[in-house]
Amino acid sequence: MTDPIIIERSELQGIVDQAISRTLSQLGIRARDITPWITKNQAEKLVGRIRLERAMERGQVEWHKEDITRPHSRVYINRKDLDKFIKNPKSLPYGNT
Repeated sequence: MTDPIIIERSELQGIVDQAISRTLSQLGIRARDITPWITKNQAEKLVGRIRLERAMERGQVEWHKEDITRPHSRVYINRKDLDKFIKNPKSLPYGNT
């Protein structure tokens, strides 16, 4: 019988991360971080324009505008709040717990 090999969790995570990054690079896929914000246009495609605007008015999703002085500036929606809204559309407004 062979002796068991003990690998620390951090070492195993490093091995897995290297294997994934090598595989993605060989497939030609660039790895990128997921940002916590999503554009309003992308959010509208997931939820619908009217439902999203209503959720923004009610405060069910956190959002911010890139440059408030420009009327056509890009609007960002919090990705976690949008996911919560998709799962439970009748959730409490943002900030109220």
